Amino acid sequence: MNKSIEKLIKQRADLVKNSIEAKSALQSEIQAKLDKIFDKSKELKEALKELDASTEYSANEYDICRWVRFEVPESMQEFTVELNTYLQDNHCASLDLKNDALMASCGECIIVNDEGDVFLDQKLIIDSKLCKDDEGEYSTEKRNKLIEEYMEKTGFFPDVLLQSERGDLSLINTKERE
Repeated sequence: MNKSIEKLIKQRADLVKNSIEAKSALQSEIQAKLDKIFDKSKELKEALKELDASTEYSANEYDICRWVRFEVPESMQEFTVELNTYLQDNHCASLDLKNDALMASCGECIIVNDEGDVFLDQKLIIDSKLCKDDEGEYSTEKRNKLIEEYMEKTGFFPDVLLQSERGDLSLINTKERE
C-alpha cells in the first residue's frame, strides 16, 4: 500500500483514539461536578432514605429490588445518565425512569411461594410438606422455624419474601416474637 495512505490511516486511528480518551476524561470531569450537586440534593437524600426503609418489592427476570416512587427533579432531568451512574456508584441504587422509581437490588432472597415451598436462588430449600403441624395442616410457625434454622446453619441471612399467586412480594418476619 502507498506509504502516504498508510500514514493518513495511522493519523486517523490516532485521532479516534485521542478523541475517545478526551471524551472519557471530559465525561469523568462532568460526572465529578454533577456528583457534588447530587450529594447536596435534599430530594435525592430523602428518596434514598425512603429506599433504605422501603418494604415495597419488585421482581423481574434478573433480580428482586426494593423500590420507592421517585420523579427525577426538573433540575436533574437533563442528567439522568449521570444521575444513574452516581446512584449505582455511591448508593447501589438505580433509576427506573419508565415507572418513576428508585430501586435497589436485594441480592439473593429467600422466597416462599403461594404453595408454601421455600426457595433460595430458584432452588428448593424447604419443601412445604416439611412445614405441616401434627394435624397435617401447613404451619407458618414451623416454616419460619425451618427458615431460621437454615439461615443459622448457612450463616446467610437474606430478606425473606412471600410471593403471592399473582407474583406480588411482601417481606415476612421469620423471627418468633419475644
